Amino acid sequence: MIVVLGGTGLIGGYVAEELSAVEATFRMVLRQPEKAAGIPLGGSVCRGDLDDPASLATAFDGGTRLFLLSPHGPDMAAQQLAAIDAAKQAGISHIVKISGSPQAVGPDCLASTGRQHYVVEQALKASGIGHTILRPSFFMQNLLGKPASFVREGKPVMLPFDAQQKFTFVDVRDIAKTAAKALVEPRGFNQTLQLVGSRLSFCEVAIVLSKFLGHPVGYRKIPQWLASMVLRLQREPVWLRRHQLEMAKVFAAQGHMPASRDLARFLGDTPISLNRFVADHLDAFVQPEA
Repeated sequence: MIVVLGGTGLIGGYVAEELSAVEATFRMVLRQPEKAAGIPLGGSVCRGDLDDPASLATAFDGGTRLFLLSPHGPDMAAQQLAAIDAAKQAGISHIVKISGSPQAVGPDCLASTGRQHYVVEQALKASGIGHTILRPSFFMQNLLGKPASFVREGKPVMLPFDAQQKFTFVDVRDIAKTAAKALVEPRGFNQTLQLVGSRLSFCEVAIVLSKFLGHPVGYRKIPQWLASMVLRLQREPVWLRRHQLEMAKVFAAQGHMPASRDLARFLGDTPISLNRFVADHLDAFVQPEA
């Protein structure tokens, strides 16, 4: 049986769908299981809290594989280390971990999350448990947040990156499909896979949006201080605001990613393109009619 953490989140939700599609048996471990609704076929739910390691013994009991994911936060590393310890006690033989972006994981990373992911990766490798570490690049789904709101308001997309700086975009659905394959087969045993997708600048993203929307969409670089002010005005939590600004600095400093075919090789298919992503989510970029 596969134990799934983060099953109600973006990636975890898609992982549950993928596992259901292949009729795998899985258990979603949630802090508040009463909030779970529409659990896919083949799935069950039980309570487990990463901040309460004792609760994980029951939650992981009978599991053979673990999908390891928890929200970004100051306690992320401590939570995931507790999950690895509980998995070892439960006799789980394989862990698939969602880590950070390939250029954002290391002991000296500018971002706290990158340093935390590095600590967890090292502990997982030293645990003796079989593992697959997935390092996805910039999520296409990030475009559905502030960038989409700019477009709906008829404004250019405004972010703190050079217009021609290349990013590697990956669709969360491909991340989830990769994770599910690694859990079910398993594949990628004791490997770290770089999930690098479409290589584009935000100027090119704007061109793709223009094509699908039928009107020009622009892009404008804004300074870091202005991005910080916008987040503050949105009353984002302090830790989340710091995380977003740290990651912006990481991407701005190290945005040019080396090519990798890990994603296509593992999927056995062409990764989802930005064109397909925009077509699938076009409504998010269109102002609803009054």
